[in-house]
Amino acid sequence: MLFDKILGRVTPAQPRFSGTLVEPAIGDLLRKHELGVDRVFKETQDSLAQLLAARSMPVEGKQKLARAVSALDAELDRCWPG
Repeated sequence: MLFDKILGRVTPAQPRFSGTLVEPAIGDLLRKHELGVDRVFKETQDSLAQLLAARSMPVEGKQKLARAVSALDAELDRCWPG
């Protein structure tokens, strides 16, 4: 090994512990939206925005939106079949 040839010894690998500090206001926001720091780091900005938007929209709003999409699809199929 290179270290052994240069230094005459090999430094043993040591495990290191790490952590992420989260400010209290950010922690409150994460808890409010039921998100963990690990999830925030794994997601993209767009996927987090979609997740938060989906959680914040009332069920009635989601149902109305789904009906509107279905009606639009049906109208488009009627006008431009196939």
